[in-house]
Amino acid sequence: MPVKMVQIAATFEQYRRSIDGVSRATPELDASTQQNAAMFEETNAALQLLDGSAKSLMKQVDACDIKNNRTQQMWTIRQSQIILRQNR
Repeated sequence: MPVKMVQIAATFEQYRRSIDGVSRATPELDASTQQNAAMFEETNAALQLLDGSAKSLMKQVDACDIKNNRTQQMWTIRQSQIILRQNR
């Protein structure tokens, strides 16, 4: 076999191996991509749930603050009334 033909055959064999490697890697890449997409969806759902929980908690804290302010105001008014009675 002439030297050029041997070189061409060796080059084609290298290409074939490279193509085989890509063919084997493609399903693995596809599986990784699908797994990443699923994890993204799960993370997104968890973030939405967490966001809803945080908003609910903030509303509850705001309600407590309002109640505490009203209680404090009522306490101050009551204390003022007691002081006024004592000063009469």
